Amino acid sequence: MRGQLSIAFLMVLAIVVLLVIIIYPYINEEVENNKVIAEARDGVMHVIGLRGSGFSDINEPFNARVESISMKCNGSSPERCTIYIVVDMPDYLFSNTTFLNSLDRDIRMYARGYVYNAYYGNISLSLSPVITEDRVIYINSTKFK
Repeated sequence: MRGQLSIAFLMVLAIVVLLVIIIYPYINEEVENNKVIAEARDGVMHVIGLRGSGFSDINEPFNARVESISMKCNGSSPERCTIYIVVDMPDYLFSNTTFLNSLDRDIRMYARGYVYNAYYGNISLSLSPVITEDRVIYINSTKFK
């Protein structure tokens, strides 16, 4: 009877280990996606914080918020992923196209810089895609609402 119990325990343990091995790649990919989106959000929040602190070319108060950040990947090799950013801000800012263009450039540059930092340990501010071992990550133009 004792031997039968240990065989049943080993079978259950083997099934659990097998499930973990099968599910691990999916969990790992989701963790990496969450890391990329979190870093992009940090970069966007950095720009919004700077603009809200007066580092801006407008004389009006700047109160904006990140409405959403999402990422879509195409599954090829290397995988091409695009990050989409939506920022909600007051209507009076939409008339200043110079400000909007500057804000869009800064948001994309800092979002990319923070994502680059997550992979390589230093911030590189540019608009080129972040290239990793198995991914090419693009930052799409910001959508303002």
